[in-house]
Order: sequence, then structure tokens, then C-alpha cells
Amino acid sequence: MRDKHRIAHQKPLSFSEVLAHMIEQHQAKHRFYDMRIGDMWAQLLGPNVAEQTEKIYLRGDTLYVYLRSPVLKNQLLFARDKIKERLNAQMKREVIKKIVLC
Repeated sequence: MRDKHRIAHQKPLSFSEVLAHMIEQHQAKHRFYDMRIGDMWAQLLGPNVAEQTEKIYLRGDTLYVYLRSPVLKNQLLFARDKIKERLNAQMKREVIKKIVLC
């Protein structure tokens, strides 16, 4: 009877694997990414773009970015797909499927 309660010997998990599992288990992955997206945006696009960004947030699989400069918004419209690819690469999964510039 005790045998069915024994834990199978498995390879130890790394901290990042445990954290990833916890995020998946608690359905908090989008909230986690939403908290980090501002930092990733600034890191990817630099301080000048970050300075011109009023608000940025993730809802579902859509990233909403509010910009102060219409010129910058126009420039980023052409780079949306590349930005999306690079942000998803930083998150190591496809979290963002669409970017809306406001």
C-alpha cells in the first residue's frame, strides 16, 4: 500500500523549470509577462522609445502600446512583426500574436 505513495526518482529540476511549471499551474503566465513587458520593451527598443511610451500592457495575446509621438508610432508600425518576434524570443514562447499601437 505504501508503494503507490512513493515518489518516483526523477532528474532534479532546475529553478527555472520549477518556476515555469508553477506559472503554468497557477494560470499566472500572462500576468507575469504583463509585469515584465515594459522592461523588455525598453530593453529591446532603447531608452528613447521607452521615454515616448506612455503605457504598455498585454491582454490575452495582444500587446497594446500607447505612444506620445505620432512619428514614432508610424515608424514602429512597419517594424511590428520584427518587434513581436524579438519579444516572443525573449519570453521563450509565443505570448504576443498581435501588437496594437495607439
